Amino acid sequence: MRKFRLLVLFTVILYFAFIPFIGNAEEAHSGNRASSQASIKFVHDNTPKTLRDSPKEQSDIWGDLGYGQRKRLPNTGEMMKIFGTTLGFLFITLFTIIVTYYYISGGRKMKLWKSILLSAVVLGAVSTPSTTFANESEGDGKGNAKSVGSVTLEPGDENEKPVDPENPGGEEGGETGNPGNLAISFVSPLDFGTVKLTGQDQVVSATNEAPNLQVRDSRGTAKGWTVQVAISNFMKVKEDGKLDDKAIIRGASLYLPKGTVKSANGGTGTNAPVARELSVNNKPQTVFEAPDKTGAGNWMNSFGKEAVSLTIPQDVLIGDYKAELTWTMSDTPGKK
Repeated sequence: MRKFRLLVLFTVILYFAFIPFIGNAEEAHSGNRASSQASIKFVHDNTPKTLRDSPKEQSDIWGDLGYGQRKRLPNTGEMMKIFGTTLGFLFITLFTIIVTYYYISGGRKMKLWKSILLSAVVLGAVSTPSTTFANESEGDGKGNAKSVGSVTLEPGDENEKPVDPENPGGEEGGETGNPGNLAISFVSPLDFGTVKLTGQDQVVSATNEAPNLQVRDSRGTAKGWTVQVAISNFMKVKEDGKLDDKAIIRGASLYLPKGTVKSANGGTGTNAPVARELSVNNKPQTVFEAPDKTGAGNWMNSFGKEAVSLTIPQDVLIGDYKAELTWTMSDTPGKK
């Protein structure tokens, strides 16, 4: 009888100890759940008489489990918890009856420690589904959400005249006014100032503060482009302002450095075009190019102060001379 009383006491303790865990499993994440309610009216005997009924009159523990006239509709995700809780109560009650009957009917051959171990295993197996259902039905508690943003991009207008380009360093007179979504928008006029002859070859630098070349590609395809440049002879300026094609500087050589490539309007971009250094002559040569998948947007090749130079041979005659540089942009992708 002593062992029987101990076993019954142990079973009762486990029974009442298990009830709070079920409630705690449901309440542990209650702060992480959001719910909404919808109203509906049932024309039947189990409908509450008025909307002012107290919570006690509207439901009880059996109603929460979905039984009787006071049953209520479960919130989203609660059905599995209700089923697990009900099943746990049934198993505990059934197990308690079986153990009590076994000892009363003389089945005392089983040792007490074995009975206790068996009780713990069964109760653990019963409690696991209920707590699992409670955990799985809840969210992660972070309140995360996803949304979608959309935008449609179209090519620039081929006929619209662009706004004035940037003039870094105070460069003036280089606006081309070229329309279109693929065009040269600015190129600095080069001024080499006044040079005193020495009877020897001389190399003089341009007096520009920030000579540069700017291009625009608003096609939105990033298919690349190429800019080439060629120069005519330096011809003497006559008194009437016209050029004398018979008085030229033979052997003059214009040098353009590689320069620094950057966004022309201060914007951002990672697929920058490529600059080339060259000695300009009367044949077109590539000075600025964008390989395929690069060059979209507004880009500038800044040659740098005192970096552009002109080589003057020793046998030139005094006078004012001018040459014309021809810059040509095509949609041919540059070389990588």
